[in-house]
Amino acid sequence: MINNVEEYISPLVLIEENPMNRGYQAPIYLVLDFENDTITTSVRYEMNAVPINEWNGLARAVKLPNNVNASHLRHYVNSMMDMLNSIKAEYRKEYDGNNYIGKLSEKGEAILENLQNTIDDHVSTIEDGGLIRVEDYLMGNNLKIDGDITHQAKEIMLDTSIDNFVIIGGLDAVIDYLNEYREAQFEKMNDWFEDTDLLLLVDKTDSTEDLERYITLNQDKIPFTRDHIMAYLKRYQQTL
Repeated sequence: MINNVEEYISPLVLIEENPMNRGYQAPIYLVLDFENDTITTSVRYEMNAVPINEWNGLARAVKLPNNVNASHLRHYVNSMMDMLNSIKAEYRKEYDGNNYIGKLSEKGEAILENLQNTIDDHVSTIEDGGLIRVEDYLMGNNLKIDGDITHQAKEIMLDTSIDNFVIIGGLDAVIDYLNEYREAQFEKMNDWFEDTDLLLLVDKTDSTEDLERYITLNQDKIPFTRDHIMAYLKRYQQTL
């Protein structure tokens, strides 16, 4: 058989959210096409849908782990060619009066079953990566609450790629999360500052030096980061 698995550069290229089942990953398969004598990969969205050539036994699919490292997959298939060719050797095709039907011998089925049962232990996978919700990826982070939100979201997307994660919902989900995060932070700070004299100081001065001096002297009493405070005060001043 011919190894037609692409030489993927990114380890994440096969990891996708299933558009037919939002929030869940689309399953990944290694496809043994006996009629075309090829081995390829397939990411599938339809639930319980089997391609016609597999339905008729002319090809068989082996499910790969969700966190399979795509950049190592071609090398893995090369290392397994003896086993894959031994499965093909047990294949035959018959005409049933309506369609050509592919069948494996009992030996071929046993080899294929062993491949499926052991592939998770042998194929290269991504450690601590894969599909993830944006709130889980950013949990505990003190994010910026000012500046261009789209630029910030794109930086986060780049970070997730470096960390071998794929955000469910992509860039739009990150932007939505950042908008909600900023509003929640501003609301928390507004509630807290209403009980302090800091806003009175803001009302009386246009000097950021006075504000920064106040923050420096009272930082241990303020439950927010300096950057968040300055972003909040900048926004507050714009309402005056």
